[in-house]
Amino acid sequence: MSQDGSLWIAWASDLRTSKLQLNAGIHLAKVATDLDLPLIAAPALKPREAFPEYINAVTPERAREDRHTWTHDGVTYKLYWGDYHRHTDVSNCITANDGCVQEQFRYAMDMGKLDTLGTSDHTDIAKIYTPYEWWLNQKLVDVFFVPDFFTSMYAYEREQKWPYGHRNMVFAQRGGPIVYIQRKNYLDSPWQKIFPVKTEGEAELHPTELWDVLTRYGKPVTAISHTGATSMGTDWDQIPPVDHRVENVIEIYQGARVSYEGLNAPQPTVGLRVGEDYNHSSTVIGKPVVGEPIRSFTEKNNGLYQHALELGHKLGVWANSDHISTHTSYGGVYVKDFTREGIIEGLNARRTIAATDKIFVEFTCNDKLLGTEIALDGKPVLKFAIDGTAAIKRVTLVRNEKNHQQWEPNAKTFEQTFTDESPIAGENRYYLRVEQADGNMAWSSPVWVQVK
Repeated sequence: MSQDGSLWIAWASDLRTSKLQLNAGIHLAKVATDLDLPLIAAPALKPREAFPEYINAVTPERAREDRHTWTHDGVTYKLYWGDYHRHTDVSNCITANDGCVQEQFRYAMDMGKLDTLGTSDHTDIAKIYTPYEWWLNQKLVDVFFVPDFFTSMYAYEREQKWPYGHRNMVFAQRGGPIVYIQRKNYLDSPWQKIFPVKTEGEAELHPTELWDVLTRYGKPVTAISHTGATSMGTDWDQIPPVDHRVENVIEIYQGARVSYEGLNAPQPTVGLRVGEDYNHSSTVIGKPVVGEPIRSFTEKNNGLYQHALELGHKLGVWANSDHISTHTSYGGVYVKDFTREGIIEGLNARRTIAATDKIFVEFTCNDKLLGTEIALDGKPVLKFAIDGTAAIKRVTLVRNEKNHQQWEPNAKTFEQTFTDESPIAGENRYYLRVEQADGNMAWSSPVWVQVK
C-alpha cells in the first residue's frame, strides 16, 4: 500500500512464454482497485475418478529418527539418505512439473525425510546454466543447510548423450567449475582461464576431460552417471578406465524410470498401480504384475551396471529420483562425519547402498567393508545384515554378475554368513540384491576380491 492509498504488487518473473527459462527480473504493477468487475460463478467441479489400486501393499515409512549406525574395526559409521538428481525450473526439461529450488528442499527436508539433497540443473541443453544462476543456486543451497540435521550439497547435471552419458556432479564446497558439455561453451566460460582444456578437438568434451578438470579443481567432488540403458546412458565399452579420484558410484536405480542393474534382473514395483505401464519412460517391456517383476530391456545394454562391472569398472551403487518421483529413491551413504566433505568421502569410498525405501544393509567380505578391493589366499567369507521396512522376500548374493546364492527369509530382518567354497581364480565381484514382499528393493555396493 502506497502513501496515497493505492495498492501495488511486486513479483519476480522471467516472463517466459514456454518452458524455456529466460532472464529473471523484478516487476511492479499498480492494482486497479476502482474497476467494477462482474462476479463470475465458479464452474461446478466434477468428482475425480478413483485411482487404480496399488499392486503392492503400502508400507509405512520409517520415522526420521530411526537411523542406522554401524561400528566396524572401531570406526562408527552412520547411514544417511540422499538424492542428487532433482531438477528445478532453472532446467529446460520438465520445468512445469519440477518447481523451484525452494520447493525441492522443502520436499527433501519435510515430506521426503531425506538427510541430504543436491538440485541438479542442466548445464547446456537449449539454454546455458549461467555462472550467475550457478552462483545464485549455491547461495540457496546454503540457506537450507542445517548442521547435524540436513546437509545440502552443490550439484548440477551434465546431460551428455550416449555413448558418454549423463552425469550428476556433486561438490562439497561452493565455487566448483561448471564443466559444460559443448567445448565452445566451456571455452567461453570463466573456468577456461582457471582449468583450461584444449581449444581444438571434438565438439563435446570427453569424460576424460571432465575428470581432468575435476582433479585439477582439487576439492571434494564426485560424479554419478545415470540411466545406463537409454540414450542418456554411458556405453561402457567406449569408456577408458574411470578416474576414481572423482567418479566412484553409478545410479543403479532411478525413481523416474527403472533399475539399470542388468538383463533379467528384477525390477522394483513399489508405488505402481494396477493396469498401468511401468512408468512414463521405462525402456522395459510389459506391465508390472505382483510376483513377476519386469525383466527385459529394449535398448543400449552396454550401459547396464552389470556390464560396467564385467568390463572392470569399479563402481558402487546409488539411487536418485530425477523428475516427478517421490518417496521411492534413496541413496544411502555410510559416513564417518555428517558433513559435506564427509559425504563426498563416503561416496568416493563406495560405502553406499541404493534403495527404494529406507532399507538398512550391511555387507562385508573377510571383514572388509562394501566398496573395497581385497586380495585373498583363502576363501571369501561374506557377511551381511538387513533391516527391512517390510517382509524380505528374497536376498541374492551376486557373484560376477550371476545370481550365486539366494535366501528367502520372509522376515523383516535377516543376517547371514556365507563362505564361497569355490571362488574363481582372479577377480570375484560380490554384491547384494534385496527384494521385499511390498515391491521395494535395495542393492549394496560390491566388494572386489582377488583370489590367488
